Amino acid sequence: MQPGAVLSASEVLTAEARRDVEHAWNRRPFNVYAATETAGIAAECGQHAGLHLFEDLVITEVVDDEGRPFTPGEYGSRLLVTVLGSRTLPLIRYGLSDSVRMLPAPPCPCGRPFLRIGGVQGRAEEALRLPAARGGDILVQPNVVHRAMELLPLTGWQVVLDDSGITVYVAGLAELADTGQVARRLADALALAGAVAPPVRAVRVPAVSRTALGKAPLIRSVRGGGEHPGRGRDKAADTD
Repeated sequence: MQPGAVLSASEVLTAEARRDVEHAWNRRPFNVYAATETAGIAAECGQHAGLHLFEDLVITEVVDDEGRPFTPGEYGSRLLVTVLGSRTLPLIRYGLSDSVRMLPAPPCPCGRPFLRIGGVQGRAEEALRLPAARGGDILVQPNVVHRAMELLPLTGWQVVLDDSGITVYVAGLAELADTGQVARRLADALALAGAVAPPVRAVRVPAVSRTALGKAPLIRSVRGGGEHPGRGRDKAADTD
């Protein structure tokens, strides 16, 4: 049965995932951007040319680390959101650690007047801070990792940066697939992003680690100690 529409939320919608959805259901997916604190923030229209902000529900500001407005067309450091319909617990300029890019003001061909988001790189806590090829440090955004892992023959993955390097925990990896190939693919993606990658290895696990709420964080930094993720659990693995 062919669905009338397909929506994508919760994780980065890569170009590869879009193609897979279109191939499976002959429908272009609608990308939806939301947060627990705000509910819906933005969504694509039929033009698929950016995500329209729900400006009648949420006031959204793209700012830098100091709270100053970011120029449209550039990725900001975080978001400040004001939820217009939240009366029990008002949220006024509440900070979200998502890095997004606003599109310039010209309206969408669909005719909707709302401003649009041109891209979502992911959350700051999921970015990997690594040495930069040109010196200093660089923040590798989550979408770089997502693109590297998207086409691999597996059912779940989790990338963990710790003091020893980067470990990719993979669940459901095809038997004939080489874990070395997984590691090389990620290392190459990090290098293309301008980072000097530490040692990268891939490890097969029955299922990727989950939090107490059942979420499976895809990218984690645990430098300096802390719980070591990637151990098999009794729940089936997925990428949420």
